[in-house]
Amino acid sequence: GTYVGLILLTVTAARASRCQCKMPPKERRNCGYPGITEVECRKAGCCFNDSVPGMPWCFTPKPKKVRKVCPNDPHARINCGFPGIKAQECEKKGCCFNTQPAGVPWCFYHRVVEEGKLLHKTPSPIPWKLLAGSVLCLSLAGCASLAWQEAALKGASRTGSPPFLVWVQSFHTQGVSREEVAKP
Repeated sequence: GTYVGLILLTVTAARASRCQCKMPPKERRNCGYPGITEVECRKAGCCFNDSVPGMPWCFTPKPKKVRKVCPNDPHARINCGFPGIKAQECEKKGCCFNTQPAGVPWCFYHRVVEEGKLLHKTPSPIPWKLLAGSVLCLSLAGCASLAWQEAALKGASRTGSPPFLVWVQSFHTQGVSREEVAKP
């Protein structure tokens, strides 16, 4: 049988990349507390640079650049329409449309991917499948690709940093992500 319900995922804060931390010192927004260590700062997903006196040493990284793409794998499609939807109606909803192959959604949601990242197919280490008609979003990243979620979950199991919680259900609001899931 199929089990449908809600699960609670724990993932660690994503580490800021070098390019996200390159900014003029005057643009830094404080991301820590007085006396925070470099290790604590980076574990929180923030940037650390103590070379400029009088400016925050632990600061918020620049947002990652993302773009929308239509998934290449037909079986990774998440339904955005209904049987018989026309291309024009689907595209008005802001979704992708492709009538091939048969047996998968023709109107489906974009995936949001980080600029410069290559998309590749990998088997999912997560023993859960998303229900049709849902949108995948993650805290700290807005709507994100399934590959990003998998990477975050793998990282959470290997790190010793304190996790933050992401609820998985069917909508995204104020940085808390929710997504309905079904176990195969």
